[in-house]
Amino acid sequence: MSFVHLTTTERSELYKLRVIEQLSVSEIGRRLKRNKSTISRELSRNTDERQIGYLPDTAVALMKARRKQAKVRFQSISAETIAEVKQRLEQHHSPEQLAGEWKGGAR
Repeated sequence: MSFVHLTTTERSELYKLRVIEQLSVSEIGRRLKRNKSTISRELSRNTDERQIGYLPDTAVALMKARRKQAKVRFQSISAETIAEVKQRLEQHHSPEQLAGEWKGGAR
């Protein structure tokens, strides 16, 4: 399943349809030729509580912040942990074995 982000134009249209014309999520989905769940997720993820409702520019900023945060996932892993994983992989431990050890708290 591939996911395609809403474009800037679609976000602007979403703002117009939701905030100005006050249409339902289902109707907006029909007009934008998107699933209503896509529209619902966009509104729930990208509505800034400090603002009154959905704003396209805010939506883009929030999306970019989430994307940036997602890319720093492995920066919190220590060099010691990385070295240990490399060593165990060289000893022919499978990734599944290593993941099970850390997940189960055996480490």
